[in-house]
Amino acid sequence: MSIGISAYTRALPQDWPSRFAVEMQSLDVGLELHPDFPPRDPDVDQLWAKLDFHTFSRLRPGVSLLVGCGYSHFGRAEIEARNRWRLYPPEAREMDHFWDLQSSAGRAGVTVALQVVVCAALAAIADGVVHGLRDDDAVLRPGAELRSAVRAHLDLLSDRGATPFTGWPPLDLDEATNFPFAAPI
Repeated sequence: MSIGISAYTRALPQDWPSRFAVEMQSLDVGLELHPDFPPRDPDVDQLWAKLDFHTFSRLRPGVSLLVGCGYSHFGRAEIEARNRWRLYPPEAREMDHFWDLQSSAGRAGVTVALQVVVCAALAAIADGVVHGLRDDDAVLRPGAELRSAVRAHLDLLSDRGATPFTGWPPLDLDEATNFPFAAPI
């Protein structure tokens, strides 16, 4: 079983990296995306981040974590060309960008945290919505309800099973298999 969380947004503003950082600060989450991460590149299928959560249970406090999840981005034209609207909630029809972040159910809890905070930040900075945070298939817009859902996810987390950060792996998954990952916590 996989865990999928999505953000459906309008265009990312030019200053999205700085606005992303502001969103992370507002959530009290130290999250830095891979410095070479191109968010609109259709060939990128993995999102890597360095995590320094301040608000969840830590087995090893002070240790930065390397977290990755599956990643895909589609533009509106591709959704329309492939007639994929049936895969998306009605609220997505007014959006231009479709960001899907996936992980398998057995992964560390911090992987889900990465999916949650990245999608919430994308929705906040690009006037979008988030889908997949709750069991009722709800679509949440930026605001108090989305922040509450994000906090609920973050409050349950631990770094158990997470990988300590030792450096940035390559964005290409084939090259990443040779990266010297640290042993999980």
